[in-house]
Amino acid sequence: MLNDAALAIERQGATICRRRQGTIVSIAAFDDRRELLAMLSGLTGASIPDRCRSSTGHSVVLLAYSPARWLALTDAAEGAARLFAFAVACRPYAAVVDQSHGWVCLHITGPRCRDVLAAGSSLDFRSRSFSAGHCAATALGKISVFIHALPASDGFDIYVPRSFAGSLSNWMRRVLASIQD
Repeated sequence: MLNDAALAIERQGATICRRRQGTIVSIAAFDDRRELLAMLSGLTGASIPDRCRSSTGHSVVLLAYSPARWLALTDAAEGAARLFAFAVACRPYAAVVDQSHGWVCLHITGPRCRDVLAAGSSLDFRSRSFSAGHCAATALGKISVFIHALPASDGFDIYVPRSFAGSLSNWMRRVLASIQD
């Protein structure tokens, strides 16, 4: 069983904790995306984000990590109901799979959080390159993750496969200790 206390890290410069996430759904478009794009826009009530960007609306966050692939996230019961209705309606246009139980969300904040992320990824996490609303699928400490730069804060949500959450948390703990020295 995954222990929230084992995942929590608080050191000078950064705080890392497990965030309780609600529903996580992956969406992969089939060939003709026009109908699906209209349905996605209706789901969130917002524009469809460009690749490596996010949009939010109707309690749903949409992360575009590839030209025809998205993660849809929600913490609210209303958002979960919208996602499941969407999944049924878009069957002819996309594969929609509930991934909620397979992922853990780690949240990192603080002035050193970008340093921690930069230590384990080839992405440029400087604020001018990876600002609020950006997202990416990448390797962090040799573990495949999704990273989302949150709006209105200096923080990130890191979605990691559940079986790797403890390893990633330990890696981030070691990195944070090394950059503070």
